[in-house]
Formats: sequence, structure tokens, C-alpha cells
Amino acid sequence: MGTLAAGATIVCPVSYVTPGTAGGTDTTPVSVTLTGTTSATNDSNAANNTAPVTRTIIDAVNDSASQPGGTLGATTNVATNDQFPASSLFSVVTGGSCANASVSGTGTATYDVPASGTCTVNYQVCAPAPNTTVCDTAILNVTAGAADMSVTQPATPIVSAPGSTVNTSITCTASNVAPNSTAIAPTCGATAVNAQVRQCR
Repeated sequence: MGTLAAGATIVCPVSYVTPGTAGGTDTTPVSVTLTGTTSATNDSNAANNTAPVTRTIIDAVNDSASQPGGTLGATTNVATNDQFPASSLFSVVTGGSCANASVSGTGTATYDVPASGTCTVNYQVCAPAPNTTVCDTAILNVTAGAADMSVTQPATPIVSAPGSTVNTSITCTASNVAPNSTAIAPTCGATAVNAQVRQCR
């Protein structure tokens, strides 16, 4: 274009490809800054020759959670590792395998954990109006955990005399089991170095 009259405009269509891959992968950039530029050979004010606008990249990232097997109504916050503008809306997406799955608008997934194995909750996060069609999807991978037995004992007494009997206790605790469930065939015992354990109940 040779000349442009006062008050006239040039409309320049622009497109760009947002970095990253949709569907659960972690996109490193958090935004794209697009800068419009203009000039003229007789431009007297270069200060307004650029106009940058930063656009946020909405990014749902896959999650994983381990929950006691058989737990009903387990919850996981899937929003913690996602990237999204304020007032974005989360929702469940079909295709997951966890029973009774739902996702709140703020990103809390609720689901039933299988007795063993794994299941999935599919979800999406969408930008607020007027960009509600701008969304990304991800998957919460849930693993049913088996029971865990842990053992503790008091630190005292720390000194004993030769030939004396030391009475103490061993506490064995079951964890990572669903409510109203049990650890199967648990044991609780003790061994000693340089001494003979007389009993453990």
C-alpha cells in the first residue's frame, strides 16, 4: 500500500499456533504474547507503533491418585496442576472407568475406588465467558491401594541391667484400607538382637 489517509485503517488478519499438545500433556509456556506492529516512513511517534496482548494458555494436565481399595466417594483435586484463567469451569467427561464419577466446577473429582486395580476419571476445564468453548481435557488415573501395616514401639526404657526383664509393647497399625474394611491376616511380633523375646501378644 502506497499511502493511507488520516483516520483510515489497515486490517491485518493474523493467526498463530498455540504451543503444546491438547489432552493431558503439560504445556510449558503459560501464555502467548502477540505484538502488533506498524510504521510509516514519515511516522512522527514511534511510541505507539507496537501493541502487545498476552493470551493465557488453558492446560489440563493428567493426574494420578492412590486411594484405599473399595473406598466409596473418594475425592481428588484435579485442578492443582492445571493452568487456567480465573472463573474457569471444570466438568466430568464421558469415557472414564471409575464408578459414580463426577467433577465439581472448581475441580474436585469424586469417584468410587475399585477393590483392586485401577480406574480413570476423564475431565475438562473450560475458560469463562466469552470463551467457554476454549477447553482442554485430562485424565485422573486412580490406583486402588492395598492395606499397609506399620509398627511402632516406645523409645523407653533405653537402658537395662544384665539379667533384668524389660517389659514394653509393640503397636501394629493397619492403614490404607477402605472404611469398614480390614487388613487380611495381619501379624504383630518382635525380634531382638542379643536377647530372647519371651512373648508378644
